[in-house]
Amino acid sequence: MYKVCLNCGEIIDKKPKESWKQYEKKKFCCYSCANKFKTKNGTKLIKCLNCGKEVLRTYSQIKHGGKYCSQKCHYEYTKKNGLMSGKNNPMYGIKMTPEEIEKMIKAVTGVPKPNLRGQKSKFWKGGVSKRNHRERNKIMATLEYRNFRRLVLERDNYTCQECGNTKKLEIHHIKSFQKYPKLRFNINNGITLCNKCHRKTDSYSRHI
Repeated sequence: MYKVCLNCGEIIDKKPKESWKQYEKKKFCCYSCANKFKTKNGTKLIKCLNCGKEVLRTYSQIKHGGKYCSQKCHYEYTKKNGLMSGKNNPMYGIKMTPEEIEKMIKAVTGVPKPNLRGQKSKFWKGGVSKRNHRERNKIMATLEYRNFRRLVLERDNYTCQECGNTKKLEIHHIKSFQKYPKLRFNINNGITLCNKCHRKTDSYSRHI
């Protein structure tokens, strides 16, 4: 799947020597957009207390202990320093629901719990093969697709056609991207949606 810049909404280019794993981690198309987004959204680049890796966190996450790059680092650091064992743990003796635990973990680490991903996630809508992902990414990196995306955005005045949002915009194919290849670049088959509204569509995450 192609990546869209969190700040300007443009497609993030994949460098020739860049692996797909590295590409999937990118959030901005350039340093300028990264800095604008951080300033605009009150985020800060911090170093993980355990491994030193730089991660982007909101001030709210930092305030509530989100100073780690992953749950693994959070666990290692607290275990190593004896901060969360027994009665030293501020949650000692408090019973929580699975939903409350997940919410707390995400606030602290900034990442969701691994065992709630994929088929175990309530948002699971079926898998997509790596081959389909690669083919789709190649198509969306072409000039033809970029022009299609730009024309749809301009036609819809850079506004989500469901809720009116103007941020985190994506192009949804009304008729299946996979089943109707001849309509992939037809602007009448595209509609502008924000990420939230796009997630509500039946084909989201399956790219059908």
